[in-house]
Amino acid sequence: MKYILLDTNILIYREGEQRLSCEIESFFALLADSEEYRVKIHPLSIQELEGHKNQTQRDTMLSKIKAYKQLSEPPIPTGEFLKRVGGADSGNDGIDNQLLYAIQQSCCDLMVTNDKGLLKKAQKIGLGDKVYSVEIAIEFLESLLKKEKETDVKKTFAELQEKYLYHLELKDAIFDGLRKNYWEFDEWYKRKSGQEKKAFVTYKGDTNELGSFLLLQIEEPKDLVDNCAQPLPQEKSLKISTLIVTDHQKAFGELFVKTIFECAVKNDLRQIYCTVFENDETKTLVKLLVEYGFEKYTTKTTLRGDRGEGEESVYLHTICKEHTRYPMVKTSDGNAWVVPIDTRYHERLFPEYCNPHNRQITMAQYEYQGKAIKKAYLCNANTKSIEPGDVLFFYHSRNVDQHSCQAKKAKSITTVGVVDKVFRAQSVGSVDVLQKWVVRRTVYEKDEIEKYYQKNGLVILFKHFVTLEGVGVKMPDIGQSIPQSIMGLKKEQVEQIVALANTKQLVE
Repeated sequence: MKYILLDTNILIYREGEQRLSCEIESFFALLADSEEYRVKIHPLSIQELEGHKNQTQRDTMLSKIKAYKQLSEPPIPTGEFLKRVGGADSGNDGIDNQLLYAIQQSCCDLMVTNDKGLLKKAQKIGLGDKVYSVEIAIEFLESLLKKEKETDVKKTFAELQEKYLYHLELKDAIFDGLRKNYWEFDEWYKRKSGQEKKAFVTYKGDTNELGSFLLLQIEEPKDLVDNCAQPLPQEKSLKISTLIVTDHQKAFGELFVKTIFECAVKNDLRQIYCTVFENDETKTLVKLLVEYGFEKYTTKTTLRGDRGEGEESVYLHTICKEHTRYPMVKTSDGNAWVVPIDTRYHERLFPEYCNPHNRQITMAQYEYQGKAIKKAYLCNANTKSIEPGDVLFFYHSRNVDQHSCQAKKAKSITTVGVVDKVFRAQSVGSVDVLQKWVVRRTVYEKDEIEKYYQKNGLVILFKHFVTLEGVGVKMPDIGQSIPQSIMGLKKEQVEQIVALANTKQLVE
């Protein structure tokens, strides 16, 4: 993982109360999509914000920046460095010099600022290639994402396969880190092989090298890890025994999350847990698990490969029906809406509807977005009432190809999602910013996105929770046979859908 150090002025732009500029919106949208870069801030930036004159703005910004990772014990500039960079060694100049020194000492890989004076200083001392303006940072991240996509297309596809452990090569490089972190890993693996355990795996391109590996294990209360600082709740659980993703972390990370929860729901298990050594290598996956409701519950001591002791974090997820949290949808938590979508877009956005067990992902075009959990839906609906947390029932409406699998299952509710964010297309300032917001979630072509932007269309970012297998659920009586646009559903209509859906993931 690489890090970008944010100057204080970027934090003020980002976390203040004023509306974000298009540039700042674009920068953070691109940063969110990057698999390589994350953000850090210098402790002195917090000190600088504490001196902000407007108390309301100061309190708002200070409350928000707690989410940012800070540099730990950043180095103090040497006299030689201060002489070379010039300026005062206190006040704003002094803080700028400290940030530049952190970059020189490789505390972070890059720095982003909109301070022209700071950019000039960076050029003066030979750090111009590491200190970027927001505009240059956007160009850099765009080129980086372009390379990632080109690599994705070259790899063609990868398929999540279930394999017996004894069909895999124990010498594969993917296991090197586990061998280092866990004492007698090879012996443990061989025991599991002898028990005919299976794992979900992907391969890198056309090679025999593993790109990801997931081993799940159902455990009785007596089998749960027992050397935790705080004992785990004693109930039958699903343990994420091993999870490694070295290839396309975002794409396969979400696919693995779906696989984990599908296993838990299928086996009526409320509790899922995993243990993990937290470091830069595991940070992305830990972040993904936390996003889907895992919480750090306790810690445990583990014997490492060198026989030294290390501390693992224990993350726990409890599936509950009291409120909406992936993978469960409590329909009474928010308003409910029926969203009509024709075959052309339905088969792109929900490809698994016809073949729910197909786990092949083509990394080009629509396949990543279609198999992901996070998705985007664009339309020209006039509604202003949809809010985060609302439930979306996607209604597969018009048939384009009468002979396609999806067309044969049209005119029914097929899929359930929950809203993350909703906004008008032009509210982000430009079609380029809109493209960056939805590029990882949407199945629309660029020219289609441009049309929705010109019409100031409705953009709904949502998570795909449930696919209703079979022929879906026929529409309840809403006064017309086929919904023509997004419509609100009444409580009794939602209850009728839930009753007909026959899925454990929908509760009233």
